[in-house]
Amino acid sequence: MVTTDNDTTENNGQDRQIRISKQRILLASTILLVILGIIGVLAYSPAATTISTPSPLLGKVAPNIAGNSITNGSYVSLQNYRGKFVILNFFASWCTPCFDESPALITFAYNHRKTNNVAILGIVFSDTSSRASNFLKSVGATWNAINDQSGSIAIKYGVSEPPETFLISPSGIVLAKFIGPVTLAGLNEAIGRYQ
Repeated sequence: MVTTDNDTTENNGQDRQIRISKQRILLASTILLVILGIIGVLAYSPAATTISTPSPLLGKVAPNIAGNSITNGSYVSLQNYRGKFVILNFFASWCTPCFDESPALITFAYNHRKTNNVAILGIVFSDTSSRASNFLKSVGATWNAINDQSGSIAIKYGVSEPPETFLISPSGIVLAKFIGPVTLAGLNEAIGRYQ
């Protein structure tokens, strides 16, 4: 059998196509494994409200917060809420998980309106007062919120991005910190632990 240059060229071309196909299959398999790994981690990670996240503030007096409310202009201080549990919620209008947790916070506030033993105080994280105020109005929230324009409140509380939520006791002690969107069940469970 005589091999011509055309035969060699065809074989080289076929070998090259096979190598490229194998590389594509290997790349697609690697990407698929990474995606499945991420889905697995997310599927089996606990929800933000099932456990309290460690914080150096737990068991200590909550750092004071004071400022004018973006919702009604009144002066608000964390001290005003002594005698009640406080849900201190760091949020922003651009934060999708903040939007996602809004129904839980609103329902929680509504459920506690008669007993008047819980208050929600919002802290605007890296956002403008007007956008944050519009966000609260759009989701139906009626609680006070203070704009942390300088970031000093977030620093005091160790907040890196919203949503982050703290449960503060009626005597002003930080009881729990939650990272990520809270749920109604998680909020009820947290309050129930300390009532």
